[in-house]
Order: sequence, then C-alpha cells, then structure tokens
Amino acid sequence: MNPTTILSFGLPALIAWSLIDDFEKARISRGLSPQVELDQPDAIELVDTTTPATVALPEPPKPKSFEERKARLIEVLADHRLTPIWELRNATPIRFTGWQRSGKSTKAHTLALLRQIDDRSHPVTVCTPHPVTPGDKAWSSSFSTCGAGNQWEEIKGTIDRLMARLGEGNTTPHTTIFDEFSGYGGKVGPDGYIQELMLSAVREMAKHNEMLILIAHGDTMAMNGNIKGLSAAMWGNFVTVCCNRILRDGKPYPSPKITIGGGGFPDCSLVWPEWFTPEWLLENFPELEEITPQRVTPAIPNLGFMPSVASKPLVANSPQGV
Repeated sequence: MNPTTILSFGLPALIAWSLIDDFEKARISRGLSPQVELDQPDAIELVDTTTPATVALPEPPKPKSFEERKARLIEVLADHRLTPIWELRNATPIRFTGWQRSGKSTKAHTLALLRQIDDRSHPVTVCTPHPVTPGDKAWSSSFSTCGAGNQWEEIKGTIDRLMARLGEGNTTPHTTIFDEFSGYGGKVGPDGYIQELMLSAVREMAKHNEMLILIAHGDTMAMNGNIKGLSAAMWGNFVTVCCNRILRDGKPYPSPKITIGGGGFPDCSLVWPEWFTPEWLLENFPELEEITPQRVTPAIPNLGFMPSVASKPLVANSPQGV
C-alpha cells in the first residue's frame, strides 16, 4: 500500500504500517517468510472411537432383610400408638367380641400374623364353622384351617389335640383361633366338653404357651361353656378386645376404635387404622406365605387324658388362677 494513501487515514495508521514493514523486512533479512504461520489446534473429538466407553451401572438396592423389616414394623406400630397390639402377641387367652361386621376376625387374623412375624415357626390353627360367603376374606395360607361348612368333627379334632398338648406338658407356642365360638356348645361334644376347654384356658394355657383366641359376639352362656355363675371370674382371666362398628348409609363397617383390657393387660383404647390389615402385613412379609401349615385331621378318640381342673378354685383377674 502507498504511504501517501496510508497517510490519508491519519498518523496512527502510518505508524502501524511502518512497524509492520520493518517487521517483514527483518524476517526477510533472516531468511524467514514475511508471513507468520500460526500452529493449528488439534481437532476436538466428541467421542473416543479408539476405546469404547464403559459406564458402570449402580447396583440395585439390596432388599431389606426380614429382621430389618420386623424392626421397622415395630417402629411403625409405635408411631401409630399400636404397641399394645404388638404386645398382645404373647398374651393368652384372648377373646375378640363385637357386633357382626365389627372386624373381629380381621383383627384376630392380624394378631396371629404378628405372632408369625415374631416367630416364623409359630403354628396357627383356625376353626371356623360358617361356610365361606362372597365378600369373606380368606385366612392366610400359613394357617391351618378347618370346620368350614359346619364340619364339627374337624373342630372337635382340633380341640382334642389342643387338650392333648396340655396333658402332655407341651410348651411349644401354638395359636388356636375358634371363630363363632358361641355356637360350639352341643356341636363338638357333651355339655362338659366346652366347660373343660374353658377352665383349661384359664388354668393351663399360659403355662404351656397355648395361645387361645376366641371370636364371638358377646358374653353369652354358650361363650363361657354354660358355666353358670362364673362369667365374671371366667372373663376376668381373658384379655378382651372389644370391637365396634359404625353405619354408613345404613351399612355396617368396622369402627376404628377398640378397647383392650382384662387378664392383667393394661386397659387402653386405641384407633386401629384401615391400612393395618392381614393384606398389608403379607405384602411387607411375603415370606409368611411360604410357611407350610400343619395338617388338620379329624377328631381323635378321647382316652381320658384331658386335665381335670374343675375341682380347683377359680379366682377372677388371675391369668393362671391361684
């Protein structure tokens, strides 16, 4: 470019041109190219095609162990003020009373499952004479069940075996649930048969870890084995769970409020939440459904080994009688 033309742009442009001209002349005098060649940067590779990338997937969370879930269950029950229900797992004898559709069987079912959660070797036998009807919920597959459809011989066989365990001095825990118990009188044996069972419940079962649960509608003569004059003394030795019901649009539903007392158990009232069901426990402890229940067989002959306790005095509010 002509210096005169550059000068038309002003003095700064002339000075800049002079410096560049001197720089180029100096490079030429040293045998170098008047233009400076700049090094090009290496290309940026978005993906490394030489070595495949390996991404380590996180390990799936390990399922909590049975004991960890059990510990969490105890915490959940405490958070909802249901610790008395957990403590009932060691109580015997127990009776659930209340109107139809007050949730007696469901609550007894839940308690029996808590016992199996506490000890998976704990056997549970359920005697229920009424036939299965639409809407009825099945007992857990970990339980032995018998008597459906008024099969009284099967129920009598269960009572015989229970009494045999007492006579043999067995101390292995075993839960037996008698549903609709007020209807047993005259169906499973002579008049003294149920009386012997009831007196043994008061005298012997706590000593031998026989965990008896009775389900019935209330304090009827049939419920206490037709033992006249001993109702107060009899039921004072049982832990009683009183259930109630509420009506919605004229239909009965279980009331969430229950009371517990008797048999030396501290009196208390609590709210039984709707989620606290056998289904909820089995969902969280599916291992229970892997338990093989004991086989139920028909009645066995009574050879006279049933312990006789009728002659012993009966004291109210004493779990074992003194």
